[in-house]
Amino acid sequence: MARAAAAITRLRRVDFQNVAGLATNQGVQIIIEEGNFQGTDLVPELVDHPSHSEKAFHVLLNHPRVFRVASQFNYATTSPATGIPA
Repeated sequence: MARAAAAITRLRRVDFQNVAGLATNQGVQIIIEEGNFQGTDLVPELVDHPSHSEKAFHVLLNHPRVFRVASQFNYATTSPATGIPA
């Protein structure tokens, strides 16, 4: 049981880290573009949220697949050099 709780805690920590990473102009743009790629126009939903953090949390809670992929793209574009040429 303790192992399961620890795993859930790690997942929550990662979600919060990803929200923080996507809570920028670039991050919200990545979210919108990924939503469009997946066939979902997120702009009407996100316009009601005043901060980038709120936008990122909204997508995490309501469009988790978009959030996960956007997080991966954001990590790939903002992380230090990974050895992969741009």
